[in-house]
Amino acid sequence: MDGNRLTEGEEEFQNLIFFRMQREWFALRVEEIREVVQRAQITRVPNAPAFLLGISNLRGRILGIFNLEFFLNLPSPEEREASHVIILSIPDPESDFGFLVDQVVQIREVSVGRLNELSPPTLGEGRAAFFRGALYHSGQVINVLNPSPIISSVVPELEETSG
Repeated sequence: MDGNRLTEGEEEFQNLIFFRMQREWFALRVEEIREVVQRAQITRVPNAPAFLLGISNLRGRILGIFNLEFFLNLPSPEEREASHVIILSIPDPESDFGFLVDQVVQIREVSVGRLNELSPPTLGEGRAAFFRGALYHSGQVINVLNPSPIISSVVPELEETSG
């Protein structure tokens, strides 16, 4: 396989990072992630919108921590089990955003052909764009997220530069 070109009979594969939030399983493409860090101290911001859990200092840079449950229409838990922050790779070098997740499980190479165009029934109108689809892996439905529309829904100036 050469880059994205496939010869007849070859399958296209993607590396996905699997993570858990509440009792749901999700994945992101590895190339959409800059890094994964242990949960750090999160400082709440007064009068912040519901999608922003707070901010954190990551090696001298301010990191906005987004409430992924808000975007995915999941109920916010009273107590968080969150252990990791997935920091997104976005085109703006001046901005750092991450999702707080309960557990990062593994990185797996999966066939693109296994990805179904499904999205959870709990989504509200306009939220289907937040998903690339779903796949079935090891007895679990894994919802594959598309972070670009999530970020650009709250930081519109990034919409023009995201791919």
